[in-house]
Amino acid sequence: MRTNRPLPAAFPVPDASVGHDYLTCREAAAYVRHAEGTLRNMSSAGTGPQSFKTGGHGKRLYVRAALDAWVQGVGGGVGVGVGGGGGVAA
Repeated sequence: MRTNRPLPAAFPVPDASVGHDYLTCREAAAYVRHAEGTLRNMSSAGTGPQSFKTGGHGKRLYVRAALDAWVQGVGGGVGVGVGGGGGVAA
């Protein structure tokens, strides 16, 4: 018999007042409320928000302003093309 257990807490959404404009994949996923794997897959397919890698095999970083623009575009049914994997240009 299964018991009702509380669900694990989601990653907190990064605080916009902190002032950093670059988010890791985990932070960006929480910010746009998608799973990390989904965000990575969208980046690979060129349909996700603008991102870039630091160095040859570095971390993928997302620009907060590009995430905001992408969310606004997705909310309206159109992806925002902001270079480097931004989806369909509006």
